[in-house]
Amino acid sequence: MEPQVTIRIRLEDEEPNTLKEVPISFEELLSAVYRTTGAVQFTVKFRDVVIKNDSDLFTAYLENKEDSIEFLVDENLQSTGYLGSAVDNVSQHLKSSGPAQKVTVTNGTIEQADLIRVIDEMTNVAQRKLVESNKNFMALRQQFYETDENKWKAVVYQQLQEQEGILMRITGEVCHSYGLNPEIFQNSCRKHATVPEVGRALEEMAVKTLQGNVEIPESLTKEKMREVMEYICSYLDDYLNSHPPRSGEDFILFKIREGDEIMKKYGYDENEIAQGLVKYGIDTEAEWADIRDRLNAVMARVFPPQMMGGMPGMGMGF
Repeated sequence: MEPQVTIRIRLEDEEPNTLKEVPISFEELLSAVYRTTGAVQFTVKFRDVVIKNDSDLFTAYLENKEDSIEFLVDENLQSTGYLGSAVDNVSQHLKSSGPAQKVTVTNGTIEQADLIRVIDEMTNVAQRKLVESNKNFMALRQQFYETDENKWKAVVYQQLQEQEGILMRITGEVCHSYGLNPEIFQNSCRKHATVPEVGRALEEMAVKTLQGNVEIPESLTKEKMREVMEYICSYLDDYLNSHPPRSGEDFILFKIREGDEIMKKYGYDENEIAQGLVKYGIDTEAEWADIRDRLNAVMARVFPPQMMGGMPGMGMGF
């Protein structure tokens, strides 16, 4: 989704980077920071408020009344934040798979090929962790979806708390397994930032970790995918008539609810639908233009108006 206002990310005293698309989730914002600054261990602020989750991000969009919005990235390699705790607690997956091959550090950085190998490992671990986490929480949410709203919300908040910063923790775990510290990884990203292969690896990490890595069920054909998308467009439109979002919390629940509704009616989880979006080119192919228009119309009712652009974009919460 292209922004109507200018969205910038600025790392301390460096020149700001302008984003081409609106981050509509906390994880997308973290990925944007990775891609534009090369920073690894950091906090993101809007004005003086630290952005810690989707609700904080959505609230920042609501509160911004200017024709531009700037997120400040504050690096602190000595902090015990996401990466600090991860470096001290290597994941069970990495322990069970044995130590990764160490890489050679020269003048505080690693070579391009080694950097790509580390990034690819981060992508693979993140996909596995996110798919497993999403599947477990989907099962919990389905127990209470549309039967006990309070318990359903409690599971949603538990999921958000557990997944908050998961990509950052995985970065620390993988760095540790290669004998690196976050500063070396960060400096290496910056050193090789102009290398196309490195840029593609970082972009792939951002995209694949959001999509997950699952097989698309045989029953999820192109025709079935259209049926699902037409249904969810109608469902979301009807839902908004009686439940217009008024806060960052409402926005989060709206995004989670669409996934639960599809699971309840069709039995497909969020990762399977995300893979279907890519496989059938729903965000790009002309035959899906009507679906994109309907989704954009829905998102125009959910997202702060000043953040909506006029160009097609899925804007989906999967």
